[in-house]
Amino acid sequence: MREGPDHQAGEHQAMFEAIRARAEALARRHPEDRALFEAYVAEQAREFEILGQEVVDVLLLLGRAPGG
Repeated sequence: MREGPDHQAGEHQAMFEAIRARAEALARRHPEDRALFEAYVAEQAREFEILGQEVVDVLLLLGRAPGG
């Protein structure tokens, strides 16, 4: 069974929500570092956006030249 864009988007969303929840838990434990955790979540949001829109899968096949 082949995974499509909708499946990948769901996986990305689940991973991001796990990151967000963990950062929130850490921010509650360490309120003095809340800004660090929020900045990390914001950076992850940008990276997940890139994964969802700008990254293209490519398959590159390499082989030996004949006689080489």
